[in-house]
Amino acid sequence: MVGDIVVLNDDHLPRNEWKLAQVQQTLPSDDGFDRKVILAVGTRLLDNHGRRTHEVQHLERPVHKLVLILPQDREFPIEEPPESDALC
Repeated sequence: MVGDIVVLNDDHLPRNEWKLAQVQQTLPSDDGFDRKVILAVGTRLLDNHGRRTHEVQHLERPVHKLVLILPQDREFPIEEPPESDALC
């Protein structure tokens, strides 16, 4: 789904070096299923002001080479702390 945060599975790198990416667009196949996506991938290189030194790359990858980290539509519930009578 567009906006999901994923990790790119790379058979030539150890898992701790796989790149983090965001899904920008899904590409449906002839059967109607999303089998490829376009991803935005940035580098870790930043200048002294915290801005990127290189532009974000856009890559086309098959979905079976992705690991979902954070779905875009995920909403985390806000939990209120329990009221305690001990403070009275």
